[in-house]
Amino acid sequence: MKEHELSLLGLKRRIIEKLVRAGFATVEDLLYHSSREIMDRTGLPKKVVDNILGRAAVIADSGFKTAYEMLATERTKITTGCKNLDKLLRGGIEIGNITEVFGEHGSGKSQFAMQLAVMVQLSPNEGGLGKKAIYIDTEGSFSPSRIEAIARSRGLDPNLVLSRIIYKRVAGVFELLHSIRKAPRLAREHDVGVLIVDSLTAPFRLEYQGLAELAERQQKIEGALMKLARIASYEKIAVLITNQVVESPGTKKTDIGSVGGHVVAHVSNLRILFRKGLGNKRIAMIEDSSFIPLGETIFVINDRGITDP
Repeated sequence: MKEHELSLLGLKRRIIEKLVRAGFATVEDLLYHSSREIMDRTGLPKKVVDNILGRAAVIADSGFKTAYEMLATERTKITTGCKNLDKLLRGGIEIGNITEVFGEHGSGKSQFAMQLAVMVQLSPNEGGLGKKAIYIDTEGSFSPSRIEAIARSRGLDPNLVLSRIIYKRVAGVFELLHSIRKAPRLAREHDVGVLIVDSLTAPFRLEYQGLAELAERQQKIEGALMKLARIASYEKIAVLITNQVVESPGTKKTDIGSVGGHVVAHVSNLRILFRKGLGNKRIAMIEDSSFIPLGETIFVINDRGITDP
């Protein structure tokens, strides 16, 4: 996405200075945030902020696209490195969208995320984008040695692969939200092809507990997801989020959903459920998608990463 300087907004100098102090460096930075967030960070009144966002929308407007032009984006995918999964996903993980992978502990969510951070670096002829990855880790699941093993098994230079993954370990909700806010600029500056958040909901689940805080938790999760959706669309990159599962008391184990419920489900473009099978086998099921038929497949986790059985 092309960047435009704040001076193009035609605002008074003191307002520009407030925006800069609040961390907004370009017109595009403003469009990633709601009017409420900009008001909270700058102290500017709603009328002024609405005027700013109106001007920003005009300046950053890239015009309408034909459906044919959009088709090119839909056809751009990142291979998963597993033929079974690629077949299920009609080629891999699509750019411009949010893909949610959810499942119980040990089902392979983080393994999948780390492998995608490697696969995106492959050349387009090999199923990648030839680009870097941003990896935001909220649970400490990221393993450089695992990345090293996945890279070696595919004949890649492990040190080069590791140097092309931009990693951030975050501990809480506000650090996560800050990292997401920084992601668009990082994506542009470092030629990023995928943004991974592993896991998105873990910090919210720890910070907001009980029914009394449920509404606030859902609101915060929705805000984070809307930012991620804008990043995927504006920057033309893939966004992968992993998520935990919840089970309702007294229900069968098949009656499970992801943390965040309908909020996550409505914003995610593709939802994949991972289940444990026998031994190192795992089952991937398409839970919801507007562009891929429902279905399932089997993959295994071994020293090469995620592969076919």
